[in-house]
Amino acid sequence: MSRIFISYRREDSDIWVGRLVDELRKHFPPGQVFQDIASIDPGADFRSVLNDALITAGAMLVVIGPRWLSVTDKQGRKRLENQADLVRQEVAESLRRPEVRVFPLLLEGAEMPAEEDLPEPLKPLVQRQALELTVRHWTHDVAQLIQTLKRVPGLSDRTPEKETARQDTKQDVTRPEAEERAAKVEAERLAAQEQTQRNGEEVLGEEHPDALTSGHSSVQSVNARSGRADVQDLGRRVNGAVHGLGEAWIVSGSHDETLRLWDAETGQPIREPLCGHEASVQSVAFSPDGTRIVSGSGDKTLRLWDARTGQPIGEPLRGHQREVYSVAFSPDGTRIVSGSSDDTLRLWDAKTGQPIGEPLRGHESYVTSVAFSPDGTRIVSGSNDTMLRLWDAQTGQSIGEPLRAHEGTIFFGLMGTGVSSVAFNPDGTLIVSGGGKTVRLWDAASWQPIGVPLRGHEGNVYCVAFSPDGTRIVSSGHDRTLWLWDAKTGQPVGEPLRLRFGDVYAASVAFSPDGTRVVSGHYNDTLRLWDVKSGRPVGESLRGHKGIIHSVAFSSPSARAP
Repeated sequence: MSRIFISYRREDSDIWVGRLVDELRKHFPPGQVFQDIASIDPGADFRSVLNDALITAGAMLVVIGPRWLSVTDKQGRKRLENQADLVRQEVAESLRRPEVRVFPLLLEGAEMPAEEDLPEPLKPLVQRQALELTVRHWTHDVAQLIQTLKRVPGLSDRTPEKETARQDTKQDVTRPEAEERAAKVEAERLAAQEQTQRNGEEVLGEEHPDALTSGHSSVQSVNARSGRADVQDLGRRVNGAVHGLGEAWIVSGSHDETLRLWDAETGQPIREPLCGHEASVQSVAFSPDGTRIVSGSGDKTLRLWDARTGQPIGEPLRGHQREVYSVAFSPDGTRIVSGSSDDTLRLWDAKTGQPIGEPLRGHESYVTSVAFSPDGTRIVSGSNDTMLRLWDAQTGQSIGEPLRAHEGTIFFGLMGTGVSSVAFNPDGTLIVSGGGKTVRLWDAASWQPIGVPLRGHEGNVYCVAFSPDGTRIVSSGHDRTLWLWDAKTGQPVGEPLRLRFGDVYAASVAFSPDGTRVVSGHYNDTLRLWDVKSGRPVGESLRGHKGIIHSVAFSSPSARAP
């Protein structure tokens, strides 16, 4: 039996490889996927085991992150220049053997090394077709890799019997204990809330000078792919910024195929995870009245959920041919728009779950991000083809010409960086987009750029969102920072919000209803709350998911479920 050998540098791609191994072991028998740290028993001869694994390798995955080429030893020399370097030896041996398929995997913008930068035994690597793995398209990218690996001679797919047993086990674990665990979580949440009230603590910190001045509460839905902030005035007064969050909820969507609800004040999970999707949950959004949640998944479907009970509403919404990356409610809550890796957008009736009309076609690559205008008449979309498009929400027709928003990078015919995120401001006059290492502002009426690109991130920008009053923009990037920007001047507001040691970059961000907090969803399975004024994290990370957090959204206090 041939093996899949994964060659990587821990300093460069350790977390990525862990995720990749988990995915591969769902599709290939135990023992067929070789990762040194997990595949070598304590006390075993390290080099002997590696050598045996190389001899039986049918496929070599060379995982190349941003530092793969430049990692140095204690003397400051590049490790690849050392003939005894294990990574160099692994790759060189695989390239020497014609029966081994060698796959370079490029992580989050990493470029294929130039031939002149590689030692002689590794130069043939540049002739091998590369595949890029990104957070935005993780489900699709890994699925593409798996399908290719299944065609490699000697690699066996998991048998249907084993897969059925795995699914049965999964159901046995989640269902019998659900009610008991839900009751325990709810009791802990109420106890924490009671204690906070007794102590008279102001959990949300001091008043923020830039908070909403209108005094109205709102619902804000933010898509992890699009970062869309959809704000609806509910005509209800709140008592200043300190009490603005009240009992608002956060919803998160994860690679573990579940959604979770959180109490935004206590950080406690609410109920059991919402289960129903059969692949990663890529995008989530609250309805404007906060009573429903819509989710988009790698299983090609959308699902509607009752926010009060956590139960799914009706059957999955089917129509896309590939992963659903982005979802958003219309301002009146009657329609939903979705964007997919099948390169299309679709409109849905939020009550019946039926598609409205034909798919909206025009993009030439994945639709990563969608957003309704505040008046519900237009839709903006961003794509991996680097383009922004504007659509008539009633007719589904494209409005004007597409705009090249952020330059892409091509690796062996694969698009590296496009538009990752789009959002309208609350009055519909501006659009913000994120992609590459920049954030851009656009005039929604003239469809022209405003000023120069906003620069500050040193890595790809994953998500952007407007504050509820439209004066601020938040962006998250691969450089493990969040930036706040003045929406009028395009200048950064203060220093970037830097993640703590051990935290991994945020794939999604959302403002709280009063604008004093930002929630971020991270690649290391956690969420974090931030104080906008101080730029500091609030409390500890929110833990409960067992996979990447692809998407986060806030509801307003007035939408709290009983």
